[in-house]
Amino acid sequence: MARTHLTIPPLTPQDVLRFWKKVHIRDLNECWPWKASRTLRSYGLLGIRRGGNRRVNSMFLAHRVAWTISNNPIPPGLCVLHRCDNPPCCNPAHLFLGTPADNTQDANQKGRLAHGDKSAARKHPERVPRGEGHTMHKLTDEQVREIRLRHDAGAGSTYSLAIEYRVARATISQVIRRKTWAHVA
Repeated sequence: MARTHLTIPPLTPQDVLRFWKKVHIRDLNECWPWKASRTLRSYGLLGIRRGGNRRVNSMFLAHRVAWTISNNPIPPGLCVLHRCDNPPCCNPAHLFLGTPADNTQDANQKGRLAHGDKSAARKHPERVPRGEGHTMHKLTDEQVREIRLRHDAGAGSTYSLAIEYRVARATISQVIRRKTWAHVA
């Protein structure tokens, strides 16, 4: 697992040279994209080896390494943000420090936080696994129907139904109130 937000360790001249070889350096005003491995969200990843190991000890986000090389170590608790809003960019002129709250505010101002009808779940409900299609489901569609019928008929409390179906009482309550399994009639 990538430990991407750990403090960047002291880098050797070889580390720095290897890093910049993986960056497409262009004009100062342009983005400098990372050319090597990336995360699912396109942030660059750099593996750093220590202690003579052949294997990579830790993975670090490339833009954080670029900041560290070009400026100073990143103070604990701060994020490295992109002015250009381009995750693979490693141009130090496009990077700045901020708190996690600054990062959220920046993402919101740039329209990267989906709310309401813009959220992926609302725009593409067919892509969101629901009910039995979800890998962590504990109930079936038929059991959900039974729970609702029995509760409406007064044949079971949330406590007794939870014990019978081997789920949490809160799960039964959410099923009854249609907070979960709302797609089941």
